[in-house]
Amino acid sequence: MLQLYRSGQGKWARLVAAGGSMALVIFGCWTLYNYLMGFPSLRKLEIGTIPGVEVVVNLPFLVAAVLFCTLGLFIYYFLGHHKKVCDFLIETELEIKKVSWPSGSEVLGSSLIVIVAVVVFSLFAMLCDVVIAFVMRFFYVRGGG
Repeated sequence: MLQLYRSGQGKWARLVAAGGSMALVIFGCWTLYNYLMGFPSLRKLEIGTIPGVEVVVNLPFLVAAVLFCTLGLFIYYFLGHHKKVCDFLIETELEIKKVSWPSGSEVLGSSLIVIVAVVVFSLFAMLCDVVIAFVMRFFYVRGGG
């Protein structure tokens, strides 16, 4: 049951997907915990403490922990056992390996071209704005006066 579907294939794609998903789950559970701690009646419902680390287990902590564990198992199932998701991630990793990545000098040259183009177009847009503002001011002041 704990054996992954097509074990050894799509390792990096599964790890990246699991890391991103778990980061979202951690953020969501932390946000839920802080939201529930805003209610004094929920904060006062203490169940006990975790020995060794002295963490107070109250209702908000318990809700966030159960949600974290549930979503963690859900992610583990989908990224490790669900055939369609696993096949998609395996195929994605295989396609990524086929990509010819540019060299550092190509990236630098392309980035410089993009930066120069953005600067030129922004200067052109600024020039158009100044000219249109001048023309509008000329006709507005002349027509209104």
